[in-house]
Amino acid sequence: MKPIRASGLGALMRCQAHLRISKGGINTGSDAANFGSAFHRAQELKRQGQVVDYDSLMAEFALTAEEIEELKRCQWRIQRDYADWNLLAERSLACDKKLQAVNPLDKTAFLTGHPDVVAFHRIHSTLAQCVDDKSGRLEQLDAWQLAAYVALVFANFPEIETVDAVYDYPRLGTSVRRTDRDGQPQPYTRREFTEKFWPRMVEAIQAAKAWRITNKSGYTVGIQCSRCAPWSCPAHNQFRQMLQDPTKIATQLAPEASMAEKAAFVIENLPLLKVGKKAFDELDSTIKLIGQQQSVDLGDNTVFENRPQTVTKLDGGRSLAMFVETIGLEKTGEILGPFSKSDLAEVVKTAYPKVKGKFAEVLDDFMKKGMVKTEERSRVSVYARNTKEEEQ
Repeated sequence: MKPIRASGLGALMRCQAHLRISKGGINTGSDAANFGSAFHRAQELKRQGQVVDYDSLMAEFALTAEEIEELKRCQWRIQRDYADWNLLAERSLACDKKLQAVNPLDKTAFLTGHPDVVAFHRIHSTLAQCVDDKSGRLEQLDAWQLAAYVALVFANFPEIETVDAVYDYPRLGTSVRRTDRDGQPQPYTRREFTEKFWPRMVEAIQAAKAWRITNKSGYTVGIQCSRCAPWSCPAHNQFRQMLQDPTKIATQLAPEASMAEKAAFVIENLPLLKVGKKAFDELDSTIKLIGQQQSVDLGDNTVFENRPQTVTKLDGGRSLAMFVETIGLEKTGEILGPFSKSDLAEVVKTAYPKVKGKFAEVLDDFMKKGMVKTEERSRVSVYARNTKEEEQ
């Protein structure tokens, strides 16, 4: 089996379906990944003081004209000073499970990676720094990739005792690195890493790789989905099948099913529900946004549109004294909470059960004293077509 690439560790740990896309290992490739690679190349050329040839980047990474324009607009607000550092030219590194340097093509290779920057301090000879440029298109939710780069530096350079690993977001003007409780940078030491982190990393990576064989339905939806083609994702394929025949899944569970069968049903279909919910939320958000912008004739004497509603709310703090004076402390305690115009009607009805028209008087008094707030909220839904409005 091929070694795990550092850049694929995040997806490996978060998405079990990602493992089964290729039998040979973790392969990632998408438009987002191509853009990121072009971003890294441009950033490296700028570090070297060279001019960025965007036409060459467009051809090499198969980018569109729009993506090239986006690349040009990127803000390069992080430019590190390497005057006191020696930069490593060849950065394709690999190590085995014992944290020993090996050739990336060797059968014993367990982890491989290619940091964007590996630098060694000229004065403090035991200090190294590795940096990975991020285009800003995908948020990094974990430190797996950085930890892998730290491992590769320690394995390949025995003289190094301390490694500072950093995610740089030049486009966003921010950096992310390991910090202590006070928020100060906390580089990895060789002893701490080899004794505390590396054994856990090996165990976790091996367990994740085993999912490919033992787990048939494990997957999650997250940022790593941007790195996989939808048609190759078991999660989305299974979701499509469910849409074609939703009753098929429902009938898998018989009424007399045992507790074990019910548990298996939950384990099998809960991830599918997460995928479905994500798809539904995106669809619902898009449709409601259209409904806010325009009225859609549904062709059955109904329309899908926004009919805003004015909501009246009472300021509880300002109104409390009047409530107590009007209906008493005990009654106020029973009804006080999130308050609306209808709640005020109940208050008036309780205080003046036989007096008609008192509500308008009380509401007017509340409004004069600044106790009433009104706001407009959207109500995008399906409504019966308004004939009078159409005639106008």
